[in-house]
Amino acid sequence: MIMAVSFSVDSSWAAIKKPRVDAGSYIVMSASTSEMIYTHYADRKLPMGDITKLMTAMIVIDNMHDESEYAYSVTIKDNLKKYGKDFKSGDSVTVEDLLVAMLVDGSDVAAEALARYNGKRNDFISQMNSKAIELGLEATHYVNPTGLYDSGHYATAKECAITMQYAIRYPKIKEILSGVLIPEQYSYVNGSILGMMNAPIETAQYAGIATKSEMQYIVVMLEANRKHIADGATDLFEYGDYKASKHAIVKSGKCMGRAKVKGGNITHVKAYTETKGFAYIPPEGSTDLVKTETVLTSGLKAPLAEGAKVGELRIYVADELKGTVDLVTNKEVKKGWPLSNLYISNFATVMTVVIILAAAYLLMRIRAANKRKARRIALERKIKIREEAMKQAALDEDRKRRKWTYSKYYDSQDINDALNRNKKK
Repeated sequence: MIMAVSFSVDSSWAAIKKPRVDAGSYIVMSASTSEMIYTHYADRKLPMGDITKLMTAMIVIDNMHDESEYAYSVTIKDNLKKYGKDFKSGDSVTVEDLLVAMLVDGSDVAAEALARYNGKRNDFISQMNSKAIELGLEATHYVNPTGLYDSGHYATAKECAITMQYAIRYPKIKEILSGVLIPEQYSYVNGSILGMMNAPIETAQYAGIATKSEMQYIVVMLEANRKHIADGATDLFEYGDYKASKHAIVKSGKCMGRAKVKGGNITHVKAYTETKGFAYIPPEGSTDLVKTETVLTSGLKAPLAEGAKVGELRIYVADELKGTVDLVTNKEVKKGWPLSNLYISNFATVMTVVIILAAAYLLMRIRAANKRKARRIALERKIKIREEAMKQAALDEDRKRRKWTYSKYYDSQDINDALNRNKKK
């Protein structure tokens, strides 16, 4: 179930009051800085409902070999019909379509199909819990990939917010939720009621995200009154923006490095910050605690659309990761020529061919010049040999005439005199 929640970016909110939220537990958090802006029993363990599916999506993507796997087909088995009627037994559905059905429509069939696509269901659930530990979610535990009610399946509002913060760092999840959880125009927030529980039926779980002035806010409400979710989410977003610390440390559109792209018409693209980067500095802290790290994505392959994510700027406060800013391209990268798979761009390929042809031409010229020189030297040698032969013949003739046989007594002058005498005859 999808719900649109009004969230005007033009309001001044000069007299914002603390929000009145009809939920057992809730939080508004800055996704940009990890600041917990306003909470109510945010550490209480409660059923998380369909918010579970964010973790399911992350595990599916983590297990992929590459992006081509999104196009793989999954057959819906007969044993999944108990989870709903979103798909029929025997249907062949791509991994990407299952992710969309799970995240946008809350399909339990899609979630179960994806868990089984990755191997054994129990192994998949173990991976979900391992990922939770990796993210520091100590009060989160999963027993299924759907979020269906179970006493052993729980989380806190705070950790649900952190889960969403990590989930939207996945480009595919962000893409799927665009216009559902992350509006393109950011003039309002679309909130998905992520988690209609089996029991009690009158309550629901909500997780949503909105952006104002390039600052992202996450709202989570657990055991919320379904009738008042829209008003509660709006109040929390507005109050969060009013109270949040907004210390910008990097501007949007700043080049932070160059990422390598395999198989593209260009093989290196500049990586720009997509938005401003913010840091929350506690009152007792200082700006010296803030550090940044540029991490460029490895293994990028063409084609890439303009604005594609190619890395992220990580923001640390006191050596603890508190926020990230996506690094994106400002140009499209198309498929390149064969040499681009060796990270040689089309332009570099052309220049390489030109250099090779120029070198080959120069080599041919050098070889031709060497051949001409060799022929000239050979001709000169032949002429010299012929002249020496003529000199020797003249000398021999002079010897015969003078009946002189001791050639060792001849010097060069004698040879020249002999040649001159022969010429006069």
